[in-house]
Amino acid sequence: CIDTLPIISNILVCTQKDLNIQICILKAIRNISMESRCRDSLHSLISSLVPYLDENSTHITSLSQVLAAMYDLCRLSKERQTIAIEAGIIPHLMHIIQSNLPIKQFALSTILIIANNSIAQEELLKYDGLTFYVSLLKDQYWNIPALQTLSNWLQDDPIRLSFLLCQHRYITILIQLFTNKTLSHLQFLEVLGTIHTMMLVSP
Repeated sequence: CIDTLPIISNILVCTQKDLNIQICILKAIRNISMESRCRDSLHSLISSLVPYLDENSTHITSLSQVLAAMYDLCRLSKERQTIAIEAGIIPHLMHIIQSNLPIKQFALSTILIIANNSIAQEELLKYDGLTFYVSLLKDQYWNIPALQTLSNWLQDDPIRLSFLLCQHRYITILIQLFTNKTLSHLQFLEVLGTIHTMMLVSP
């Protein structure tokens, strides 16, 4: 069955007018992506799956299946992340999150994971990704993961990112984290430690 996967991208093209078949195929791909021993076999499908993340042309059920599959595929593999990034996954993920769709949790998790990829960092700068990540600092559920992502990005590209982060609008949001009353004591210490690391690596 796995040997037939390269053919599936062609089959998907033929299912554009038959939503039920399309959803069945995408559900099957999603199920395969959940098996760690099968994920490498899906490399050839990644570029074909990314266009299904366009919410304007994809049914929400198909979109949710592809989004979940892409999370599984990108989670532990830099190589698969790179394929997805080069296929244009970043603007799709950002748009899903900004549209506040119910399935945005998978999109958030995926875009935080791939930010550690150097190719993704270049793409993120094209789409104002820094502003996007800083905006997540205002979200009580995603502020700490977003801050850690920014810290990792800063360590990878200290000169360029420290210059950008010194803008007043970004500094203001970073400072506001210290007055965030929704943080627990442990979360506050985590924020403090991450900010300290960011200050140490900044030129």
